Amino acid sequence: MTGRQLAHHPPWTPAGLAADLAAARNRLELMAAENLSVAAAFGLSFQDLADGQQRLFRRLGLNPGPDIDAHAAAALDDTSPGQARRYLEALYDHHLITQPVPGRYRFHALLSEHARALATEDNPADSAATAGRLLDYYQQAALAAGGHIPARVRGSRPLPSARPPACAPPLSTPAQAARWLEAERPNLHAAAGYAADRGHYQQAAMIAAAVGGFLFTRGYWDEVIALQRTALAAARRAGDRSAEAADLNQLCLAQVLTGDIPAAAASQRQALALYRDLSDRCGQGDALHSLSLGAPTCR
Repeated sequence: MTGRQLAHHPPWTPAGLAADLAAARNRLELMAAENLSVAAAFGLSFQDLADGQQRLFRRLGLNPGPDIDAHAAAALDDTSPGQARRYLEALYDHHLITQPVPGRYRFHALLSEHARALATEDNPADSAATAGRLLDYYQQAALAAGGHIPARVRGSRPLPSARPPACAPPLSTPAQAARWLEAERPNLHAAAGYAADRGHYQQAAMIAAAVGGFLFTRGYWDEVIALQRTALAAARRAGDRSAEAADLNQLCLAQVLTGDIPAAAASQRQALALYRDLSDRCGQGDALHSLSLGAPTCR
């Protein structure tokens, strides 16, 4: 058992053991050879946690993104950022999560699998509500932050007005919004994909629309393409042809900027056809001019 392994090797730590397991070419083979399991490897640390800390650990297994801060953890756990930060620090002290940069936390590779396994044992309705709170947090915070990005891209979806959730960090200035969007880029991508995979198409679309302007202004063209493809798939599944056309137009612009002109032309043709079917003259204008960058929107 892991307790004996750690006792026989005083320099070892649970964090180091987790790294060894994650680096193993064949994890199952290593675990069998050492008579280990994920539960056995980290059960002792988990048992030392208070109830609220154990609950947050399980709920972190529902986080689709690569890391999390105290504000998002507060939404996930339905608590305050201060309380979430204290729980996160306790998990860090027990070597159950890492802190690669101040204020941001992530799992070791196998610990994320362990947390997801524990989360599946929770009440399904509670788990759905937990994941829903996190998606709502990312959507509303992204909309609030995206509203501060001055440069909007031609033909992009208009953003509804939004206030950041109470547990969000300050997002009332363009500088604050830009810092948050930069830090949360991977998590927003993951949240959009998670929402789309679970049939929350409008949520996926709004996250993509909220972050799209920022990605364009920062030159993250490949990220725009990935996110717009997620939004496009969601729009098609939802049967929202207007949204599909807008997503194709944004995809076209990003493909132009990456130099993939054949793909951009194909996206443009699809967007134009949809706008014509919808009798959307403004949209047709956007599509006709989507290969020329920097034109002001007519919306």
